[in-house]
Amino acid sequence: METKKNHLPIYGIGPALCYPMALLSAIGIWLSEKGIIPGTIENTPVKITMIVIGILLIIEGVVLFFCADLNGNLKVRLTPELYK
Repeated sequence: METKKNHLPIYGIGPALCYPMALLSAIGIWLSEKGIIPGTIENTPVKITMIVIGILLIIEGVVLFFCADLNGNLKVRLTPELYK
């Protein structure tokens, strides 16, 4: 017997994307600490630009999270055929 789901998956593909990124980040930090790869940017304008881009991406992620989870309208806009 098959039941129709009227919601998006709880976790989606998030864990499949986040775990490898976290693992690669941890490996990069470890290699940087060992001195195998350089871990600093000496060029100040490039460093500031990268920090600003990182902060903007974090803000974007937080806003998207709150729009999707707390407001609940995002999933209705993404899958309107489920909510007719």
